[in-house]
Amino acid sequence: MTEQKLTSAELTDGVEFDANASHRITLLSATRLRLVGFFFDLDKCFLLPTAVPGLKRLTKQYKAHPEAHLLVVGHTDTSGRDAYNLTLSLERADAVAAYLTDDASKWQAFFGADKPEEKRWGTLEVQYMLSVLPEDGPPFFAGEPNGEKDAATTQAIKDYQKKSDLAVDGIAGPDTQAALIRDYMALDGTTLPDGTSLTTHGCGENFPIDDTGDDVQDPDNRRVEIFFFDGPIEPPPPGKTSARGSTEYPRWLAQVEETVDVGTGGVTGDVLRLRIHADPDQVIHIDDQFRLFDDDGFEQILDMPEDADEDSEFVDLTFTNVPTDSVFSLEVLCPDDEDYLLLDHVPFGDISAQSADAGDVETIDPQELEPGPDDDDDTSGGEVVAGLEPDEDEQDSADGDEEDAADGADEDAADGDEAVA
Repeated sequence: MTEQKLTSAELTDGVEFDANASHRITLLSATRLRLVGFFFDLDKCFLLPTAVPGLKRLTKQYKAHPEAHLLVVGHTDTSGRDAYNLTLSLERADAVAAYLTDDASKWQAFFGADKPEEKRWGTLEVQYMLSVLPEDGPPFFAGEPNGEKDAATTQAIKDYQKKSDLAVDGIAGPDTQAALIRDYMALDGTTLPDGTSLTTHGCGENFPIDDTGDDVQDPDNRRVEIFFFDGPIEPPPPGKTSARGSTEYPRWLAQVEETVDVGTGGVTGDVLRLRIHADPDQVIHIDDQFRLFDDDGFEQILDMPEDADEDSEFVDLTFTNVPTDSVFSLEVLCPDDEDYLLLDHVPFGDISAQSADAGDVETIDPQELEPGPDDDDDTSGGEVVAGLEPDEDEQDSADGDEEDAADGADEDAADGDEAVA
């Protein structure tokens, strides 16, 4: 029997088989969580406070893949030497892995005198940690972290030492460093369970998102990716780093069926997929548009899908980079008629988590949406059931179509804020 391990893309492209032989095909698939944004200072592998909120998403991903083998891959942009960037990318992958496993000793090693000066942690990193501790009160250090050991920093260290039952001397020595790191790692609440299969790898500048050419600082290319493999990592990493032209990383990437981008303030956005049904007596107008928006400035407008026509019973919409901590309204923009709402101030979690129950969606004007019938299906996802165009008579009576449900959300791509090389 011939055994082959293929990605869905390779199967789609077609594979030749010997008709006289037996074959076993293993479909390779993976999920990827990508850290994009200002997560590291120049030359450093310290994970900045801006990254902490976003890493909470790891908990959700791991719960969805509790048996997954995790591969943490670091990347840099093209500024700096190739060999230097390979080492730096691995250090950043190791730092993220240590954070996820609460391995304080690996972090504390970077305070050591044996580290190169440009990579060594010190007062700046202490200030960063004190600027977000304690989690439930005013920070010990309220200034802007700048690496200067001034009076405010000394007092912040003393205050932390006193609250942590440490010797109070205003000096961030080994005991204070260790305590700070432990408390800082505890902020995210995403510690992976003991025994999690976790591998780190560095790709340096060899696999950029943007082909910028050499010696260019580019925020999108500075990233850390966490791959969730359903089985063993295939193909296995070629050592701790990948040289230019290595084939393993492209193969990992080809297996990805879902990507979640995490930015500096948390998840930069989810994919929100909605299926909207037309009532039997209504017609889809191909010139209509769909506007998803919140009260904080988010807005995304989609045209009617190309595959929709007047005979379509529903349309599928995919909104990307949708902030998960907001509430949303969905409006139909009608060039030849009055615009109307399908959703009115519905939290993202209600849209993405409800199965098929529109009971929590408010009735709205000018087309009131009455709650649809309950559905006992507990599967994730659902559908928004609502007319795509209000009937004129129904508009006059302010009585509209029904909304039944909201479809599930998957995690996909969005670019983060600027990072450093």
